[in-house]
Amino acid sequence: MPLDLQKSLGASLFNRYIMIEELKLKKTSDTVFIIGGGSSLSKYLPDKTILEGKDIICTNNAYQLYPNAMILFFMDKVWFEKHDKTIKETFKGIPITCDSHLKKFFHDNGINYIFNRGPKNGLSENPDKLNGTNSGAMAINLAVLMGYKKIVLLGFDMNKDAKTLHWHPPHFRPSNTDRYATHFLPGMNSIAPFQEKFDFKIYNINKESAITCFEFAELEKFL
Repeated sequence: MPLDLQKSLGASLFNRYIMIEELKLKKTSDTVFIIGGGSSLSKYLPDKTILEGKDIICTNNAYQLYPNAMILFFMDKVWFEKHDKTIKETFKGIPITCDSHLKKFFHDNGINYIFNRGPKNGLSENPDKLNGTNSGAMAINLAVLMGYKKIVLLGFDMNKDAKTLHWHPPHFRPSNTDRYATHFLPGMNSIAPFQEKFDFKIYNINKESAITCFEFAELEKFL
């Protein structure tokens, strides 16, 4: 990278610019699959092997399904502490988080890709920030910064009345489903208008999802 770019951006932002450029080199196509935690994953992706060789961003527990995925994105320090050992032993990709306030903690525990947290809504176009109210929204922002044109969502449900919230066992603390309507869904809705501005498209595979702002599609279309 040119020295004048480093000087104009500043050391912190320049380092994150470098991170995005490094991550772009990991891409193998213009399509990425983002794996969430919703229970619909079992219905719409009963055979997990059909995504082998695809570009995958796992969020939270999804690394257990795809240990060879390109990226694991997470936000929760407490969650990470519960999974740290297993991640180090089994996950072959790049763990990424978004909490600069805990930068030393994550660096001390082997996480080198740490972004700043931007506003709750919309998408950040700056390489130093990811916007969003939850890991799924921030993973979408990361995919956009990496230049993906097709972003395919699997396990993105946010149905608070569903009999089963997750495809995996319950978390060690109850999910705050009230935040779906007050924070998570508005955050997703705020992303939709950016598709035309940034020239990308998001597809939600779960047709029963409470996230209705993105086009629904059949998974087979992207395989």
